[in-house]
Amino acid sequence: MDGSDALLPSPICVPPRRITKSDIAIYAELTNDHNPIHTDGGFAAGTTFGHPIAFGTLVIAPIWQALEAALDARALEGGRAQVKFVRPVSVGSAPTIEGHLVEVTPSALSYEFVVRNEDGQCAAEVVVVLQRGGTWAVPRRGGA
Repeated sequence: MDGSDALLPSPICVPPRRITKSDIAIYAELTNDHNPIHTDGGFAAGTTFGHPIAFGTLVIAPIWQALEAALDARALEGGRAQVKFVRPVSVGSAPTIEGHLVEVTPSALSYEFVVRNEDGQCAAEVVVVLQRGGTWAVPRRGGA
């Protein structure tokens, strides 16, 4: 770690955002994924979930937005995520996401995120690894 590592943001603030039926419809169209567990209330009512659930990738999308805001869009180039979906997130809920810097090496930054559903239970665990160097060296903090 060097002096610039002290500028690395942690925790990462991910504002809660309610996942609406409209979000689900738009996302289904964008991804061409019309799985009825997400899009059809009648179908979903007959499943073990009992109601529509959000697309997992839609649930974790705010992580990337928060990282871009905290660091820089260039920091996301070549970034990768390891995701473990544990429980569903209901359509109509506003999951909470908490993220912290867990490792800094000369070549990468690693952040861990926990997504919690409306009951406060872990819905997903996400580890994001961002490569250092290339087009970005020192992350911005507070707009600096």
